[in-house]
Amino acid sequence: MLVGAALVFWSARSPTTILSGPDTLVRIEPATQTVSVGSNVTVEVRVDNVTDLGAYEFHLAFAPNVLTFVSRSVPTFLSSTGRSSFCVGPDFDDLANAIFSFACASSDPPAPAPPIPGPTGSGVLVAITFATSCPGASGLNFVPLVGPGFFVEAVSLSNTEGDPELADILTETQDGSVTVGSGTGCPTPLPTATAGPNTPTGTPTASPTPVATATPAPPQCGSTSGTTLCILPVFRQIEPGGLTTVTVAVDDVTLLGAFQITLQFNGTILEPVPVAGDPFGRVAVAAGFLGGTNRPVACTIPVVSEDEVEFSCNTLGFEPAGVSGNGDLARLAFRARDGGGGISPLHLDNVLLIDVPTEPDEDPILIPVATIHDGVVSVIAPPPPTPTPSPTRTVTPTVTSSPTPCPTEGCPTSTATTTPTHTAVPTATRTPAPSATATATATPGPCGAKATPTICLLPVSQTLSLSEEATVEVAVAAMPELG
Repeated sequence: MLVGAALVFWSARSPTTILSGPDTLVRIEPATQTVSVGSNVTVEVRVDNVTDLGAYEFHLAFAPNVLTFVSRSVPTFLSSTGRSSFCVGPDFDDLANAIFSFACASSDPPAPAPPIPGPTGSGVLVAITFATSCPGASGLNFVPLVGPGFFVEAVSLSNTEGDPELADILTETQDGSVTVGSGTGCPTPLPTATAGPNTPTGTPTASPTPVATATPAPPQCGSTSGTTLCILPVFRQIEPGGLTTVTVAVDDVTLLGAFQITLQFNGTILEPVPVAGDPFGRVAVAAGFLGGTNRPVACTIPVVSEDEVEFSCNTLGFEPAGVSGNGDLARLAFRARDGGGGISPLHLDNVLLIDVPTEPDEDPILIPVATIHDGVVSVIAPPPPTPTPSPTRTVTPTVTSSPTPCPTEGCPTSTATTTPTHTAVPTATRTPAPSATATATATPGPCGAKATPTICLLPVSQTLSLSEEATVEVAVAAMPELG
C-alpha cells in the first residue's frame, strides 16, 4: 500500500488543514454507468475547484468479482503549470485487496528559477480502466487505509506552500458505481475484517529494523562528475524479431528514495515486451538497487504508449536511510519489429530522483541529475541468401557418322603415289652423212618418245576409293640390250 507515499509527499506535514475553496471536490466521472459483460470500462478521478494543487493521494475500492484493473493514464493536470510531477501507483498489495491506491506530487524547477504555483480549477487526476469479469454491480468508493499503527485518509490534497501548517486542502468526495450486464450476479466475496478504532488488536512490539549496507558497485556510466544516469548497453544490435533487455543505471547518487523515468524509443522499430522472469508480465521492473538498504519498494505498473514507457518506484518510511552510490534502477525489454531494420535511440526523459529526508520534519527534495547518457538499438536485417549459380548448359555434341569399320585383318596402309615429273630431254640428233638412203625415225614406247634409257610407272596417276585395289606397271623405254 502507499502509506509510505507520505515519505515522498506529505507525511511530514501537520494535520492542520486549510480550505482551498468552498466546494473542493474529488469525484468519479461518470458517477454511474452500465456496460456489457466482457467490455472494458474507464472512469476518471477528477478534482473540482482546487487552488494551487501540489500533491494528492487517494484510495479507491472496487468489487473484484465484477471489475479487474487493466491500466491507468499518465496524469497531466498536476504538471500543467510547468511544475515537475512524480506519480506512484497502483500498489500491487492494495490491488490484491481490491483497492486502487495512487499518489502524485510536484516540485518547483531547480534554482535559480522562481517557484511555480500549482494548478487551480478543475482537472483529471487520473483515468482508470477496468475489465468486466461477470454481471453484477461494483461501487467505486474512496476508502481510508486502516491497520495496526496507521491510518491513511481516503483522499488527501496538498498545495505547494513550503510551510507544513499550510500544506493540506480540505476536500469532499463523491463516489461512483459501475453496473455490468444483467442476470445472476457473481458470488459475493466474504468481507475481510478491517482493524478500526474499536477493533482489539495486539500491541505491536517495537523491534529494531535491520539496516543493510548496499555493496559498493563500480561506476557504470563512465567517468563523469555528479549524479549520472545511463542506458546499458549503450549500443545493441539485433535482427528483426529479436529481443533485447536494457538497464537504466545511476552513478554517484545519495540517499535515493524514489525515481521516475520515461524511456522514449522509435515505435516503428521497437515494441515493449514483458521482462523475462517477471510474474506480472510487466515491460519494466525495478532492478534492485533502490531497495538496497532494505527499504520496502513499491513500483507503478508501467504506462506504455506508442513510443515511450513511463515507470516509477518509491520506497516507504523514513528509516532506514536511502541508498547511495552506483547501481541499476530498472530493466526494460523490447522486441525488434518484423519486416525491416533501422536505428532506434533510447532517450531518457522526464527523469526525477527524490531523496529520503534524514529528519521527520524535513521534506523530500529532488536530487539534481548532472548527466544523462542515452543508448541506441540497431536492427539489421540478415543478409539475403547467396544465390546458387545455375549449372552451365552443356552443348550436346553433334552425332558424326561412324566410318566403315576395317576388316579383321586390319586396314590397308595407303601408299603415297609419286607422280613423276616428265622433263623433256633433248634428243640428240645425228647429222647424217649425205646419203641417198632415208633416215629411220624412232617409234614412241610406253614411256613416250625417249631417246635415252627411261623407267616409268603406268598409269602415271589414278584415283581410288577406300579399300579398292590398284595395279601399276613398271615400263622402260630406249633401253639398249636389256639383260
